[in-house]
Amino acid sequence: KDGLEKAAGEVLTTKDGETVEPKKKLTVGDNTLEVVTMKEWLESKKKKKNDTPDSSKKRDRDEPVAFEEFKIDWKPGCVVRVKGLNTEACDREAIRDAVCKAMGITEQGSKDLGIYADYSRGQAQGAIRFNEPGDSIAELTAKLSRGDVEIAGAKVESASILEGDEESKYWSDFIAFKNKQLKHRAEERASKKRSRR
Repeated sequence: KDGLEKAAGEVLTTKDGETVEPKKKLTVGDNTLEVVTMKEWLESKKKKKNDTPDSSKKRDRDEPVAFEEFKIDWKPGCVVRVKGLNTEACDREAIRDAVCKAMGITEQGSKDLGIYADYSRGQAQGAIRFNEPGDSIAELTAKLSRGDVEIAGAKVESASILEGDEESKYWSDFIAFKNKQLKHRAEERASKKRSRR
């Protein structure tokens, strides 16, 4: 071990963080090599990384990600809350199919009217959202409540048009959810851009 340290000591250009004149210079072609112990080389890399005040990766992670906030000019009387859904068989498509059947429209017709099933699999309740208020919403709600229309092969427990604070809360939760989604997507895009650098 002593012999190895002595041999290495003869060619080192940096020792204990200080530049030293080596006893023997190593050259490859016209280039003189700098020889440093692995430990000192690692420490110098770490120091350079920490000393860089303009570390773009750290700055990028700390900066808030810009995204266009979601806003909606919602109209009262456009959301039907449905409770007692079949948690095993229900999905958005089943809700949309039931709405189409009850209103006598096609799937494309429901899309054209801006009808959306707000539902997550396995939940016992969901909502049906419309772009515009109208008598057809009250008719659909009554048919669902009476059991004239089934969702995923089962009658629902209840259906009601949201009003007042309950309706305001639904829309504020929906807007917050959409903004969280948009922010997450913007952060993912920013992260992908950083990793390509």
